[in-house]
Amino acid sequence: MKPILSFVSSLFLLLAFNGCGGDETSTLSTGTTERSGGSSSALPATFSEVQSKIFVPSCAFSQCHGVGSRQGGLNLDPAEGDVYAEIVGVPSSEVPDFNRIEPGLPQESYLYLKLIDDPAITGALMPLTGGPLDGDRLDLIRSWIESGAQND
Repeated sequence: MKPILSFVSSLFLLLAFNGCGGDETSTLSTGTTERSGGSSSALPATFSEVQSKIFVPSCAFSQCHGVGSRQGGLNLDPAEGDVYAEIVGVPSSEVPDFNRIEPGLPQESYLYLKLIDDPAITGALMPLTGGPLDGDRLDLIRSWIESGAQND
């Protein structure tokens, strides 16, 4: 009797777990979206995502890169101007040999290097408040830069 009960229990659990799934989406740490349930479609990270998930909540404050303070001559508050035009292809004020964002090259993008505390930067790791960005947000901005730093 025990072997039959064990088999039925195992079969029930297998069917219950196998029934999970569908067409839900999940965001990967690389800043891409993958669809489960057999179909796979990778979507590159977008500037809108980078702005809403990184710049606005972590950088665009009055004491940092927002209204009232443009540390390093940089505004990251979308209400105050064209953030994209201020960062992509624009030399860093701290190390002008680096552009703030160099499309396709995160390892040559000063803003990204500040976020990962690369030795090539001048000054402190960003952001100064709230601690360093987590891996998912770093992957998001890296993915956006690697895919050409398009303005969507």
